[in-house]
Amino acid sequence: MLNRYLSSHRELSYDVPQGCILGLLFLLYISDIHRYVKGVKMVLHAGNTIILAEVRDADMRELKTASAVKQLEAWFLKIYLTLDMAKTGVMFLHSSQCRHPYKPYICYNNNDISYGSKFKFLGMNVTENLNLHIHICASLSKIYFIILTLKDVMRFRMIQTVYYACFQL
Repeated sequence: MLNRYLSSHRELSYDVPQGCILGLLFLLYISDIHRYVKGVKMVLHAGNTIILAEVRDADMRELKTASAVKQLEAWFLKIYLTLDMAKTGVMFLHSSQCRHPYKPYICYNNNDISYGSKFKFLGMNVTENLNLHIHICASLSKIYFIILTLKDVMRFRMIQTVYYACFQL
């Protein structure tokens, strides 16, 4: 709503191109989210929002998570946004010694939010126990592909220079 004018509701199924000014405008639109969702830390980048809640007690974990989700529901309703449940997930970060962590039931607008054991953020593969193995394997796979691609168009010495520039700091 702008100056008492409300446009008609219409569902869009398009993504914003990466680097587009609309991504920046969206960040400006949601930049005050931290004022409405209390008791958690938030990381905003492009179209991604990560909510971090540090809670050690299992009972408090459920209460704090439910409270944050309810606050999010109210905030989204207030600014006329919906949450894409297909792109929404929850991850419980824990040490590798914690074999069966308690994961509270979380729902948003009466829809279950599923737990995942890994996600990608800012190009980094993050796992629930913060193990770097998956990230390193994915990175090595990309490097191998790049080297195979470059070897047909560049001399070995140039590829070696690119490698050292990127990985031998």
